[in-house]
Amino acid sequence: MMFDRKTIAGVLVGGMLGAAAVLAPVTAPVTAQETYSAEHLKNARDVMKALELFASFDQILPRMAEQARGLFMRNNPALAEEIEKATTKAALALIERRKDLDRTVINIWAARFSEEEIKTIATFFTSEAGKRFASQSGELLQESAVAAKQWGDTISVDIIEMVRKDLEANNKLAE
Repeated sequence: MMFDRKTIAGVLVGGMLGAAAVLAPVTAPVTAQETYSAEHLKNARDVMKALELFASFDQILPRMAEQARGLFMRNNPALAEEIEKATTKAALALIERRKDLDRTVINIWAARFSEEEIKTIATFFTSEAGKRFASQSGELLQESAVAAKQWGDTISVDIIEMVRKDLEANNKLAE
């Protein structure tokens, strides 16, 4: 199975959203009082665009609308047409709020990296090498994960064999 940047970004976003839900009560939010230069925010946005992180957020609203539709449909299947219309109307009304998420995430990135750091990161991901890295990262992660699993499987067999031999040599294991 191959993973592309959007798949990796989706996994990352899913993990971030799950972690955010768990950690929200114990972490301090980025406040509106924190201000960053226009260049700092532009570079944070450039990094997110290069990594296609914004695209990974595109399915949040449709997914939430589908969940809401399903909730109402389970309780009121006879109102299917009305529920569909109301869900579509609500989802369309909420589209404008998507920019709030983008702004919040850009500020999160700006808070985590200095202006110089985010500029360096943006420069890298907008360079040819950075674009190549971003395009290859899914495949690299997949191949690395497969290699790590194979190594772990091999080590598992080897360690069991080594322990067995040691115990047998010391007559601690019944044959």
